Amino acid sequence: MAFLKKYRTLNSIGLGTILSLFVIIGWHNSQTDLESSLSDNVSNTAHLIVEQFRNAISEDVNKLKNLKKRLEITEGAYFDFWSKDASLLINQDSTLKLIEWIDDSGIIKRVEPYNENKEAIGLDITKLEYRYPEWSKAREDSTFNLTHWLELVQGDHAFLIDAPVYIDGQFKGTITAGIDPSYHFQDILHTFSEYHVQIQDEKGDIFYTFGDSAKTNSLQNFGTVKKIDIGDASKSTWTVTITPNHLFRKDNSTESNTFPLILALVLCGLVSISFFFGLKSLDAEKSLIKTNKKLRSLIDSSPLAICVINTEGIVTDFWNSAAEKMFGWQAEKVIGEHLPLINDDELKDFKTLINESLQEGGVKNKQIKKTRKDGTEGLFMLNIGMISGGEEMLVLIEDITEIKNYQQKIKKSLNEKEFLLTEIHHRVKNNLAIIVGLIDLQKDRISDERVIPILNETQSRIYSISGVHELLYQADDFTEISLAEYIDKLLDKLQQTYQGTERPVLISKEINSFGVNINQAVPLGLLINELITNSFKHAFSDTQIPKITLSIDQKDGYINIHYQDNGKGMSPQVFENKNSLGLNLIRTLIKQLNAEYKLDTDCESGFGLHLEFPVSQKGAHSNI
Repeated sequence: MAFLKKYRTLNSIGLGTILSLFVIIGWHNSQTDLESSLSDNVSNTAHLIVEQFRNAISEDVNKLKNLKKRLEITEGAYFDFWSKDASLLINQDSTLKLIEWIDDSGIIKRVEPYNENKEAIGLDITKLEYRYPEWSKAREDSTFNLTHWLELVQGDHAFLIDAPVYIDGQFKGTITAGIDPSYHFQDILHTFSEYHVQIQDEKGDIFYTFGDSAKTNSLQNFGTVKKIDIGDASKSTWTVTITPNHLFRKDNSTESNTFPLILALVLCGLVSISFFFGLKSLDAEKSLIKTNKKLRSLIDSSPLAICVINTEGIVTDFWNSAAEKMFGWQAEKVIGEHLPLINDDELKDFKTLINESLQEGGVKNKQIKKTRKDGTEGLFMLNIGMISGGEEMLVLIEDITEIKNYQQKIKKSLNEKEFLLTEIHHRVKNNLAIIVGLIDLQKDRISDERVIPILNETQSRIYSISGVHELLYQADDFTEISLAEYIDKLLDKLQQTYQGTERPVLISKEINSFGVNINQAVPLGLLINELITNSFKHAFSDTQIPKITLSIDQKDGYINIHYQDNGKGMSPQVFENKNSLGLNLIRTLIKQLNAEYKLDTDCESGFGLHLEFPVSQKGAHSNI
């Protein structure tokens, strides 16, 4: 069986080939027998035709013999009636064209019918090379003689039969008849139109043809050749060739047997194909049985409760181990009954659910609360899918009781953590605000004016940090803040701190709205704080209309910042090497952000800085 399965195609082709060979051999034998039968039929018909030809010629010869005997018996006295009887024979037999008397010297003395053949009277045949040898042979042997197909002196063609006449042992001459057997042959063959007949004399001259010769070439193998021996002297032999023609093919065609052969070969092919698909179907059936076992094994081992119900809500198949364990009812108690977890009061609603499933193609993720066999309640996730053309439905039920309990615990824990984080950020912001307030109190007690700007800078830096925590405890997401909102509040605070009334600084900003996590928000806020502080303190001493431009956007995973003021500018050497708190902080924060930067220190256009750094995906708990 494994061999049949492995070589299914080859076996099917082999079977079809063997059957086809048997059919072809049987058909060939049938064709051979049929052709042999047809060949025998043609041969028998030819024999019959030739015998009729021979009999017809014999009749003519016998008539001539009768005239001869009358002359010999009457010792020549019959010559007085010869012409009359000869004329009567010619009138009675259309085969006889003429009858003539040739004397012993070879001169034609009499001929009937006279008028049509009078040119022959007095003709000396001893002077005719094509005629005299045969005539003299009949004279010498005293036998009948038949010439080949001759053209007569008086016109037309005929065979001449010489019958020598002896009186008292002396040769007196010959009764010679000119015959054209075509009339006899025509009468014989008029019912054999399915044959082409051709007759040749001993010299090969064709003197008679009958029937249509169309399409005889393809039937040459059925043709036959017969011989007719005529005359006692020369033993003249006619060759008769009989070949079937297209009419014979029409009535006895062997090609008509090709259709049964084709039909039989087609049947062999169908048997081969049926055998192939039979093996394939058997293999598919085994595969289906194997797949069905696997499916049942998979269903039985599934952690989901699985069963099949009909449109009435009756369990028709399955009810796996998970269903037994989940609800407590055994399969043999369930199959054939309504779903046990649906009580009588809920049956109407359940059928309504089934109808909705039929209309909508199923039910997905429907939470239901049901009672188990032991009386305990549970939460379950119900899924229903259509099978068998909508006549049956596959039901999958998942016990989500524990999952729901876990979800409630997790939600409670998450709410507690969110409250705790909000409180932490709030307290950090408040504590930083207390520090800023303490610094304000300290500034009131300081008399040295050089210290107050330093404390102001410290307050700005603290505020840039506290601003982040303020936004975080106000937000729903503790991992990132809105950068645009953060920078707006930071700039407002800095303007309040440093903005003088004599020459107010115009701050132009273009900040796209996007989120940034806390680990990048704090250093970024400090960096912008230091840049603006540096511009307020050192850039605008000689600038009539001071201006600061800040643009921030995000593209392709990178944050781009361009900062520009129109102050007196700063050389690259100062920016990169000067040992001041502000510049040290700026350089440190650029490294902390992992940023690429480019300086624009043209004194005419002021100080410019372009930054680009990747967006960090780390959470609030991570470190940059």
